[in-house]
Amino acid sequence: MPSARLPKVFLLLACTLPTVAATGDSNKQQDSVVFGEGNVLCGPFVYMEQYPQMRPGERQRVFAWVEGYFSARNMVGHERPLAVGNSVSSKTRESMLLDLCGKESARTPIWVAADKLYNQMQKGGI
Repeated sequence: MPSARLPKVFLLLACTLPTVAATGDSNKQQDSVVFGEGNVLCGPFVYMEQYPQMRPGERQRVFAWVEGYFSARNMVGHERPLAVGNSVSSKTRESMLLDLCGKESARTPIWVAADKLYNQMQKGGI
């Protein structure tokens, strides 16, 4: 009778899995599943020299993740793709993220900072 168990197992999993969400309101940190470099914290991203566990090239890897995040936000959930961040260079976006992360808590995950920067740039028409 494995088929009779399946609904109970599915219900149990559905009720216990964390919410996977990155909402437009970056001030609300929810349980989430963010993979890869998006989990790096702002502190190590901004002040790499103070974090010996950070590997060479880590900032570039983290920022590459952020660029992918921006690309996905521009493509998903819109009638046609957006171009948020396209009016400035990649170096400028990186500087903006470093500046924003420097003002955030050192424990703020990079995905939260990236989401906040994306929303600021969208509102500013950048």
